[in-house]
Amino acid sequence: MLKREDFYDILPKTLNKYADFLGIESGSVMVIDKGKKATLYVNENLNAIISPKPSRNVREYLKTEYSVGGSILRRMMVRAYLTASVSLVKDFSQKGLSFKSELQLKDVLIYPCNKKIRLFDFASGAVHTVLKDGFPDNYIKRETAFRNATNASFVPKITRCGEGCYSEKIICDGKPLARIHDTAYVEAKKKESLALLQSLTAKEERIGAKDYLDQLKARCLTMLGGKKGFQKGEGVKALFEKLQSGIEDCEINLVTSHGDFQPGNIWIDADGKVVIIDWETVKLRSPYYDYSALYCQLRNSGGLLYFCNRVLSNLHLSTMKDIPVETVLRVILAEELEYQTEELLSFPSVMGIEFYERCINELTAIEI
Repeated sequence: MLKREDFYDILPKTLNKYADFLGIESGSVMVIDKGKKATLYVNENLNAIISPKPSRNVREYLKTEYSVGGSILRRMMVRAYLTASVSLVKDFSQKGLSFKSELQLKDVLIYPCNKKIRLFDFASGAVHTVLKDGFPDNYIKRETAFRNATNASFVPKITRCGEGCYSEKIICDGKPLARIHDTAYVEAKKKESLALLQSLTAKEERIGAKDYLDQLKARCLTMLGGKKGFQKGEGVKALFEKLQSGIEDCEINLVTSHGDFQPGNIWIDADGKVVIIDWETVKLRSPYYDYSALYCQLRNSGGLLYFCNRVLSNLHLSTMKDIPVETVLRVILAEELEYQTEELLSFPSVMGIEFYERCINELTAIEI
């Protein structure tokens, strides 16, 4: 994020812009050198902004967030760094944040995200989400519209909503599925979460696979036409034609799709109930897309080639609806290209183009 954007310019502009919504004094937020006395401090490694003496609530939340898996040595190193960084906040920070506030600042955690900034106010039990200054509002509008329209118990309720901002309750004593290491429990909750997501679709729409890819291609090319600085639309068009060339002429279903249905967005609350968060990419897609994100690690750092091999070897995907798995894979990759195109459009100016072009190159290199 620091390489992609001028974060220390965007951060105070965003907080000052939404000062009334956040309950802070308008125009008071400033980024300062960490050597000076600050109200909060920015730890870039934790991606967290915390007070010099963070509360137990803040410490416990960070402990949950960084309850990583892997080797014993890795877990010990992460735990040691977290313990040190919340004990010696100023020493482990890169910048300070100065502002006057009506909030209980020792009980506050600010979490910068890709397009939004989240302020956890543990004193009131609420988390406030605001759109980063200068960023398009297409995602936040979609998320708030969807969440306000659904009564599903596993979709968090928005308690307060404004233009480019909303509030909700903090998931008390909860943790994401990605931070639970009981394999059998995780698999059971994955199955439950997928069933809950599927329950959102009252009636499936059907469309020919080739027609669907035509629609995705048209949407992508239209979106790219409005992206300043992007000059490789022909490459995207050729990539869609490559995906279409070997697809079976069959019908597929379109269902309500989360879009980023990975274990980090599936939370388990204190009562063991599933809560699915981050609905900014919700829309109609094939049922394969969310399934593959959950079970075939679409968002894994191993890359798209690794993902493709996972799809091709997945027994459930290879028998789903009696559609050849190669066709299923082509549909998923086309949906992923549309996902990444829309993601590109969610960033201002030329931001995001470098990553998008790497994605295109990676997709082009894949042989199906």
